[in-house]
Amino acid sequence: MQINYNYISNKIARNDIKEYKKLYPKLGKINILEIISLGGLIFVFFAFCFINISSQLDFLNPKYTLYYLLPVSVILTIVLIRVFQGRYNLIKNLRLDKFSASNNFAYIPIVQKPEESGTMFNIMYDHFSYDVIRSKSKRFFEIGNHEYDSGSNENQNGIKTFQFGYIKIQLDRNLPHIVLDSKRNNSSLPVSFKENQVLSLEGDFDSSFTLYAPKNYERDALYIFSPDLMSLFIDELGCYDAEIIDNNLFIYSKKPLKLLDQNTLRRIFNIIDVVGNKTISQTNNYSDGNVAARSMNFVAEAGSRLKKRISNSAIFLIIVFIIVFGFNILIQFIPSVVKLFMK
Repeated sequence: MQINYNYISNKIARNDIKEYKKLYPKLGKINILEIISLGGLIFVFFAFCFINISSQLDFLNPKYTLYYLLPVSVILTIVLIRVFQGRYNLIKNLRLDKFSASNNFAYIPIVQKPEESGTMFNIMYDHFSYDVIRSKSKRFFEIGNHEYDSGSNENQNGIKTFQFGYIKIQLDRNLPHIVLDSKRNNSSLPVSFKENQVLSLEGDFDSSFTLYAPKNYERDALYIFSPDLMSLFIDELGCYDAEIIDNNLFIYSKKPLKLLDQNTLRRIFNIIDVVGNKTISQTNNYSDGNVAARSMNFVAEAGSRLKKRISNSAIFLIIVFIIVFGFNILIQFIPSVVKLFMK
């Protein structure tokens, strides 16, 4: 795949920035209401502090001018940060847009609630993808970053935001659900699968990945991950996790992809070319032996999804519920039992 990286590395002309601003006027603008609200809170905070110590200081003295300038400087700093953030996002979107157009790709700044089969897109809440680059011809692929929260809008307490980067490559056949958890990224996937689905493969593969395959699909997984494909995954994916689900191969980075870094982009497109094409060719003739018409592009229900493991926190809550529920029942029956023995 021949890729033109000029718009990633070359200087962007001012005219291009101006034209892009006209097309997307909201990009790069700061939220005035947000700044005014924040500025008001800062002034109230400093005014409260000043009132509390005003009895000890003469604020009319010029040497205390710093106390007046401090809240102003804080607000100006916030405004400058917002301005630079806005300009950075504008130029980032412009670069990725131009880069995509020059390579006949589509660039989508934000995709709200993307409908993806990948496990990482279907956990927690409030999903959206950003900086999405999609192919428009030949083999379909998509690269981008994704964000989700650990809580919902109804419960804002203790919400954590998580981000990851991903590569999606469309395959020609539906395949069993297989997950490869990399042992090199010091971070397990946020989803736990039952341990009896772990499959050991030959060579150095087990030292690089933990492979999960549905029960009774071990032979299918061994067929898909031939020695040469295993070798490619070890050499090319490095610290990435991977998932085969339906007719897609997802490759996950635990941190957002640096799409303005030319070396990162080169590695991504090398993975699409090398790992993607080899996975496609290796699985072109796959058929599920558990399906009656083996020529059909279909995987039986037992192989289409891995079985998830109940988390430790969920087990703890279940045990606590059982204990509390049992204790309440016991309290209700004790008086009856006592009365029975008192007769």
